[in-house]
Amino acid sequence: MTIEQWLMIGVFLATFISLVKYSHVPERVFSVTILLCLALSFVSVDDILTNAVNPGLVTLVLLVLCSFAFERTSILRRLSAGVFNGSKVKSTLRLLLGTALASAIMSNTAVVATLINTVKKNNLINAGKLLLPLSFAAILGGTLTLVGTSTNLIVNSLLIKQGHQGFGFFDFTLIGLAAFILCLFVILIRSRSLPTLVDDELATNDYLLEAEVATSSTLIGKSIEDNGLRNLDSLFLVEIVRQGRLISPVCPEERVLAKDKLIFSGDISKVKTLQQFDGLNLYAEQDDLLRDNLTEVLVKADSTIAGKTLKKAGFRARFDAAVVAVRREGSALSGKLGDIVLQPGDFLVLAVGQDFTTRPNLSKNFYILSGHQADNMLSGWRDYTTVWGFITSILVSVFTPLPLI
Repeated sequence: MTIEQWLMIGVFLATFISLVKYSHVPERVFSVTILLCLALSFVSVDDILTNAVNPGLVTLVLLVLCSFAFERTSILRRLSAGVFNGSKVKSTLRLLLGTALASAIMSNTAVVATLINTVKKNNLINAGKLLLPLSFAAILGGTLTLVGTSTNLIVNSLLIKQGHQGFGFFDFTLIGLAAFILCLFVILIRSRSLPTLVDDELATNDYLLEAEVATSSTLIGKSIEDNGLRNLDSLFLVEIVRQGRLISPVCPEERVLAKDKLIFSGDISKVKTLQQFDGLNLYAEQDDLLRDNLTEVLVKADSTIAGKTLKKAGFRARFDAAVVAVRREGSALSGKLGDIVLQPGDFLVLAVGQDFTTRPNLSKNFYILSGHQADNMLSGWRDYTTVWGFITSILVSVFTPLPLI
């Protein structure tokens, strides 16, 4: 092998490792890779510009923008509201078919994020039997059409570049439909063996809350057990942060000191329990925002706050909201809330201010799962225009020679 080939392999491996290590900033990794390839003369400026206006890539970007608009319409909310009616079998089929059809023309992430809260809160079927099937249905739905997944679009653009005729909108449908029907039977049969989640597991028991001991608190000098902080209802004291030192696990005999930051894990609905203790101030109370009406959000993959701590992100000023609690699926969080580096997919419970719903950057950074919905949700003629405009553009590209772009 030549030196250039070894260098190319090295660049590839370095890019792969960087994507794993810096998964929250993939755009920076790819930008550095492109500049490196340009410096090593692996690609030219013309190559970069040609690929930047690749029809498949442009179509993908435009579809992502359309999915942002779709998230602000009522179509997904209506789909979510009408799922669980009638028998369990019909409700399951309705959920899986609706998810697949929506994912065929929309972002899988937007569809799943909209439906996941409905699935977890339904009283007809245990959520443990539906969460994995919901994910699989969204993935399989993306294989039904040309625009259902980015892979189809990129392959289509490469095919056109080689001088061949591109794929039609429904050229993938028969293969995708066969795979979907086959997998649907497997999902329906195997879903019975999925674990049944008990109420405690379905609740937000993994949320991390922070409370600071005020200098005038009557808790100071007493042990955790004497203060009654050990056996709280649905809340568990997991750590104490004291002058930069982490104390975990917390012994019942551990004495509380001024400025201690007590880290609790548990059900966020029990947050008011902590306010019963004298001089114990929740993280959100520093901004005077803690109220009964809390809002749960999910951090988007392309959120501007991903990779930043709450302090560095300027969360309060940017969104007129204070973070009450944080949860991360599949990972145990530790330490002060303000020092936790946010990642895409993190769940946040917010105490919101009066201007929260009017902030234009909400839909760019969060999926709002429950509580306050943003005022920038489309309604009326804007809602119908967005939905039918997108459907019309798809139909035009299917039944006429006109391409999507």
